[in-house]
Amino acid sequence: MKKLFSMLALTALLLAGFRASAQCQAGFTYNINGQAVTFTNTSTNSSQNTFWIWNFGDNGYSYTQNPVYNYQYGGTYVVCLSMYDSSLSCNSTFCDTLVIAGPCQATFSYYSGNDTAWFTGYSSTATPSTTYSWSFGDNTSDTGQNVMHAYANSQYYNVCLYISDPSVQCADTLCQNVYVNGNFVSSCQADFTWTTNGSTATFTNTSTGINQTTGYLWNFGDGGYSYNQNDTHTYQYGGTFNVCLTIWDSIQSCSSTTCYNVTVTGPPQPCNALFTLWQDSNNIYNYWAINYSTGANPITYTWNWGDGSPTDSLPYPSHTYAQPGIYPICLTINTGNGCTSTYCDSLQVFRLMASAASNPVTINVISPTGVNEQHKDEMQIFPNPVSELLFIKGYTPDSHYMICDVVGNLVKEGILHSDNISVNDLPKGMYLLKFSGNGAGAVKRFIKD
Repeated sequence: MKKLFSMLALTALLLAGFRASAQCQAGFTYNINGQAVTFTNTSTNSSQNTFWIWNFGDNGYSYTQNPVYNYQYGGTYVVCLSMYDSSLSCNSTFCDTLVIAGPCQATFSYYSGNDTAWFTGYSSTATPSTTYSWSFGDNTSDTGQNVMHAYANSQYYNVCLYISDPSVQCADTLCQNVYVNGNFVSSCQADFTWTTNGSTATFTNTSTGINQTTGYLWNFGDGGYSYNQNDTHTYQYGGTFNVCLTIWDSIQSCSSTTCYNVTVTGPPQPCNALFTLWQDSNNIYNYWAINYSTGANPITYTWNWGDGSPTDSLPYPSHTYAQPGIYPICLTINTGNGCTSTYCDSLQVFRLMASAASNPVTINVISPTGVNEQHKDEMQIFPNPVSELLFIKGYTPDSHYMICDVVGNLVKEGILHSDNISVNDLPKGMYLLKFSGNGAGAVKRFIKD
């Protein structure tokens, strides 16, 4: 279930790159017949140019307006419909939860190195009563959702996961061959390189652990997207854009995202309203909105919080929601040279707050100063999101590291004596990992799952 919600959160953030209008609203109803679900699109203010993306919560996707989808396994799924229309400058996302009756499914992911493997088990109907039992293929076993096992040799092992949950009458087994070697590898890792020629950037996919069933999603940082394995993108304006590549593979139960800042030349962008929303690392009822808006001074700001409250005109205001729900947050900027830009984002986390209606949700808008990621090409971190151990590829031994939350508060620091850092003691949220050593430094952003 962790993976399910991580994927849904990732989908909402990736689709947030499109400029939006509060007049556009995604919505749907559904009818369940066994394991088949008929979805009826009830979105408003669409056109013949509207593009639809359905995420069915089990790594299944559709781009039709009213799909019928068959779930292979029973369980609880969060389904999201996203719509966007460049002709209307509109995007919106709506999510709802549905329960499918049927058998459960066991899956697991892993990464290995130094003849040691780390395993994470999943159940399609996971509850607090779900148990996880492992057979490591070398006549040894263990229990627990997250386990580590040391092997005697580098080779293939037939690893089996057994899940059981009497509360939903669920039991399932999955066995697959796992290769254990001396170099740390993730089941898949997104990565890419690029070259630029004026305002055009050519992107080369260098991801590992991919095959013919792997899916790709490029976010070029200017509202442009692509599903090609490799692509070329021409920007309308010059500047620095945060380009992200997401890969996923339901066969390997694997997904990964990597982002880099890409700079192209061209005419300056008149103005661009932009913000990103992140959950607080230490308080699940607090969110940070990082205001990345740009334009010629003076800039005036109008924040519409989507709950009928008065708008705010400060660049970095705060707002509190007393009730759960879906709130489309829109920022409109007007610049000194007469440019106007609007950007909106709606996160389904507010909809999932129904079990904690007595706890208000607060959004604090902050400056991006100190939040941006600095990349050192030879350094990578994985897995990301991470649950327990964060591995560093290309690290400098005895480097000093600091882990800070999104507003710069130091939460952990130390010296890198090995190629991993334990983050098991950190609350869920976004963090910045800062390295320094031998005159070189890097800042990497990661999510604690």
